Formats: sequence, C-alpha cells, structure tokens
Amino acid sequence: MADYKMPPIEKNYEVYSAVADGRIVFDVESAKVCSSDYSKEYLVEWKDGVYSSNDNASYWQGYPGYPIIVMQLMLKLLRCMRN
Repeated sequence: MADYKMPPIEKNYEVYSAVADGRIVFDVESAKVCSSDYSKEYLVEWKDGVYSSNDNASYWQGYPGYPIIVMQLMLKLLRCMRN
C-alpha cells in the first residue's frame, strides 16, 4: 500500500475558487476541472471509492491534488472547513 500525504492547507484556496468559478464539468465516473487561468484541464476519475487525477500533485507529490479534493467536496464526501 502506498504512503499518501495530506495536501497542504493552501490547496483549500484552489479548491474553493474552482467551485466558486464553476470550473468543473461532471460525467458519470469522471469530471474535468480547469485551472484558474483555464490553461490546463485536469481529468479526475473515480470508481469504487478510488480517485485518480492527472494533476501534478496527485501524480507526483503523493497527496491528492486540488482536482480530487474538488470532486470529493462536490460529491459531498468532504465538508467545508470553517473557522
């Protein structure tokens, strides 16, 4: 089993801005999430509770990148954090 890290807290800003800007397009078992400047499009896929994405953090850094966190938030698997 792979060792996964928690994403940096700074990723929350990317997550919330993607949701607020509506940069998410859903499909049945996948979605596309655009970067804030719309220059990149990330594919998030899920099946049986396993999520994958082609963003750099998810692929190389060992923690779920903001596209995966966006999808989990939108699918109501995560709650918004409040102070």
